[in-house]
Amino acid sequence: MSTTTAVKPRPKIYHLLEDSNTSVEHYQRVNANQRVRMEKKKMDRPYLQLTYTDEGGVNRTIRFKLNCNSPFQDEQIEKFKIPANEKFTEPERNMLWFRNGVLVVTNPLAQKFLDIHPQNESFKGDCPDEPRKLFREFNPQVKTQNDVKAFKNRSALAAKILALDLDAAQSMLIRLNGSFYKPSEDIEECVLALVDIMDTSSDEEVEDLLRDGVSLEEEVTILIAKATQKGLLSFDEPGMENFVVKKIGDRTVPLKEISANLPSDDRRRLFSEFLASNDGTLHLEDLRKMVDSASEPKLPAASASQQPTSSTTNQKPAKALSKVLAIRVHLDNSNAENGPLRVLPRTHMKGILSDDAIEHFVRQKPAVDCLVPQGGVLAMSPLIVHASSKVQSQVPRRVIHIEYAGCMSFDAGLELAIA
Repeated sequence: MSTTTAVKPRPKIYHLLEDSNTSVEHYQRVNANQRVRMEKKKMDRPYLQLTYTDEGGVNRTIRFKLNCNSPFQDEQIEKFKIPANEKFTEPERNMLWFRNGVLVVTNPLAQKFLDIHPQNESFKGDCPDEPRKLFREFNPQVKTQNDVKAFKNRSALAAKILALDLDAAQSMLIRLNGSFYKPSEDIEECVLALVDIMDTSSDEEVEDLLRDGVSLEEEVTILIAKATQKGLLSFDEPGMENFVVKKIGDRTVPLKEISANLPSDDRRRLFSEFLASNDGTLHLEDLRKMVDSASEPKLPAASASQQPTSSTTNQKPAKALSKVLAIRVHLDNSNAENGPLRVLPRTHMKGILSDDAIEHFVRQKPAVDCLVPQGGVLAMSPLIVHASSKVQSQVPRRVIHIEYAGCMSFDAGLELAIA
């Protein structure tokens, strides 16, 4: 005699979304004929009946009724003769109640109802009556995958932030904080500010920060901030308060009339919209050139061919030098006695530094000796502050120095010279 064992349905766990702002009105009944609205409270159960359009464009109405095995109202009416206006029972209401934000479900009908529900985060159809998502199914494997993805994204973002030069770090901070934001002129302070933002960002915001490039709207915000901070653009020029003006030397040129009676945020928003429009295209391009020109270090006379010394960096524009990688192949051992290369870490991220700035960093930062064995290769940026250490022995330290560039032509009309 054989017996069969009933297979218990696998429990499913659902939990409310942490960032869900779905709420419902909370009423207090005064008497049999009257109730009073008290407050709104966070929703802790899905709607028991909703109409939606599925991915195939079919309109369906789901309704949670325990005395059948279908979540669809039309089938409940036709097959199970359940009236369309039948009230929900207390067991039906309680079965879908998220207690402390969690719902464990073993009932197959309740599982199916929740899996196709428009308030489920995985729902792919359209439900105008309730577009907000309320819950998701807890899947340990998916959670692990998401956690790993989030960790990789944050690691990648941290690496991206550390690789930014000062100009790029400032641009990212302005993009995140708006055109009124004035970032620090110190790369380390900018990096710390970006790390603070990363630490408080959601996984979705981290993914957005990882994307390359900026939108036109973001570029305009960055340009306005930089042009204003560099004194190239003014929203409150004396005698021209109702205009946004650009300043070229001693000349002041009105760009757009915007009433000074408007709030500062509105004035900047309207000017941003103007620059992003067809009417502002020429002004936007002109502003790009002005900001780029102001950001480029001025070259002293006959300095284009100046060679770096132990106390100065090369005077070529930082944008050009940032595209160059120096490779030093060591033919001899480089040790502490034969004058190894000495660098100040991370100073290549600060662009071209004056002698005073270099002296400041020499006092503030500990130098690092680059000890490389014979046959070893050292890669470095020409922008990093570097010098040779004091030679304390007669042991030779021969090096083949090779420089690689990402392109033959640079900004400001500079061409790569090949010896």
